Amino acid sequence: MCVFARHLREAGERIAGVLSVIESAAATDPEIADLWRELQDQRLRGMTAAARAFQEQGALRPGLSVGRAADILWLYSGPWAYRSFVTGRGWSLDEYEAWIGDARYTQLMNPGAAKPLSP
Repeated sequence: MCVFARHLREAGERIAGVLSVIESAAATDPEIADLWRELQDQRLRGMTAAARAFQEQGALRPGLSVGRAADILWLYSGPWAYRSFVTGRGWSLDEYEAWIGDARYTQLMNPGAAKPLSP
């Protein structure tokens, strides 16, 4: 099981709807826009730490920088994929979790390295 994929599945279930409301409100409310930016910045910091951990384990795909890996993780950890696939296209939570785990692995991980323990 991919811990990251399980986390995104569970987070999507809990907060994708709330994040949609915040994202929409950010277009017209300056205070909510500040909140939205801060949430995105926090998520990028977290994904940068995860990408750095993968690099330290030797698990990142050759030639992939920590910054680029963090950007990819940032996209996957946002509400957009969850909303698109689960809410919009009717994917099951198991299908979503399997896809996000596979996408993360194929996009970021060095196939010759041992699978990282975390994140």
